[in-house]
Amino acid sequence: MKILKLFKQKKAEDISARKVMFYIIFGFAAPIVFLLLLYVFSSTDSSLANMPQDLELNINLQRFLNSPYCLAYTDKDTLRTYQGILDFDKFDSEDLGKCYPAEKRNVLGFRLTLKQDNEEKVFETGNWEGASRRVISKRVLVFKDNKIGLGDLFIEIQNAK
Repeated sequence: MKILKLFKQKKAEDISARKVMFYIIFGFAAPIVFLLLLYVFSSTDSSLANMPQDLELNINLQRFLNSPYCLAYTDKDTLRTYQGILDFDKFDSEDLGKCYPAEKRNVLGFRLTLKQDNEEKVFETGNWEGASRRVISKRVLVFKDNKIGLGDLFIEIQNAK
């Protein structure tokens, strides 16, 4: 009778059969899930790592318009810089050369034209060669003769040479 009980161990047979079925299903499901995850992660574009198209241009324009070392108006008494207000007296090649030293460098070239009250000032960076790739016009505030008025700023951009 004891011999018959040894051969009738249904629990052990059931457990091993369940394990085999689990490993078969897991063997099919795991690679499918892995490949799905691989596809999802590889197909998502990492746009955070991509640089916006005109980032260099926008940074340089912000430098021209907002930096006290460039064209932004700085009050002589308080030494406060008013961002977005351009100083008409700073529109010359000497100030632009300090602000954006571009000679012998592989950077964008700029020609800036400021028009206010039928008066126009034009200056260009040291690497400007005459052919513009793109023109941007902006309506800006201009400090001139101790008054703030509206003016038009035309920015011509040239590819880096």
